[in-house]
Amino acid sequence: MNTHSIRFRLTVWYAGLLAVLLALFGGVIYFTLERFLEKNLTDSLAKDARTIGESWLRYINETGPGYLASEIEEHFAPSITGRFVRLTKRADGNIVYQSSAPESGGFDPKQVEFKEAGTSESSREEHLPDGKELLIFTLPFADAMGNQYVIETGASYEQVERVLRGLLTSFGIAFPIIVGAAVGGGYVLMRNALRPLDEIATTAEHITSRNLNKRLPVVPAVTKWNVLPFHSIN
Repeated sequence: MNTHSIRFRLTVWYAGLLAVLLALFGGVIYFTLERFLEKNLTDSLAKDARTIGESWLRYINETGPGYLASEIEEHFAPSITGRFVRLTKRADGNIVYQSSAPESGGFDPKQVEFKEAGTSESSREEHLPDGKELLIFTLPFADAMGNQYVIETGASYEQVERVLRGLLTSFGIAFPIIVGAAVGGGYVLMRNALRPLDEIATTAEHITSRNLNKRLPVVPAVTKWNVLPFHSIN
């Protein structure tokens, strides 16, 4: 293959442009999907926290911590679903309820540090000492007596990363196939389109002072549209 030919240069330029566009497209899809998954997970954790607060924590002075814990275990089953739940009383820092470690062994709830919440709900990424990462939603809440609590619900970030890894794997497999197929098809099209120019260049190289009467090949003209005559309607 002649690396100095117009055909080769056009093919390289086309392949480079296509690769850049595909990489940009893949990056946009990756970060858009990441934000979408994070938002969905945060919304789910926020819903759980509000349910716990409105349904059971609000009436803890009447029902007691035992009833609160049993209801959370029955309705959310943190050890099975892999969710993290912790309820802390702000006045003395006493933990009213904390979920146990998930059966999958995804993380240790005891490693999740308590961070004082402000007056509004928030979310954060919690990096555990063992390298695990959790997405934590924090909700300040007051029971019927006005006692202030902090409700924390969380889930492993692994479920988000699993989807993103699958996307990267699919893109890594599809990327070279798409680029290769596009470059191959583009090369064939350019070879056919530039063939008349190659013939002209080859002929011109063989024209010398001894055969000045030799003519360059005529490139076929573009086919014109057959225009039908217009007849005015009387």
